[in-house]
Amino acid sequence: MRKILLAIGACAAFAVAAPAQDLPPLAEFLTLCYRDSTTCRAKLSDYIDAADTQKSICRPAGQSVREAVTAMLDWMRMSDQRPAGLERKPYDEAFWIASSTMWPCPTDPAAAAPTPAPNSQPAPAPGG
Repeated sequence: MRKILLAIGACAAFAVAAPAQDLPPLAEFLTLCYRDSTTCRAKLSDYIDAADTQKSICRPAGQSVREAVTAMLDWMRMSDQRPAGLERKPYDEAFWIASSTMWPCPTDPAAAAPTPAPNSQPAPAPGG
């Protein structure tokens, strides 16, 4: 029984999300993608699904998650497209930078500061 509890405790420890500073940098994540593309693509797919659900990114309507994963991997691997130093950032932060750069959401026009109509300007002072 004790061995079972220890095993459950060990599994629970791995299930807890690691803080960003403990995550491998993007360069290491991309290296691991060459070794295990299935796990790599699953992680990116989960990220893109979550970002879509939360409306953090605005992917084109006709683009499948599978196509988005391929596009995001290509973008992160192309050093001439990504910001300098991205490969040293924790991979979850790099995911955010890549996805929000590739699929930004349009700004909400209602959130923009309203411009007063010309007729709502104060009238000039008489004799002025």
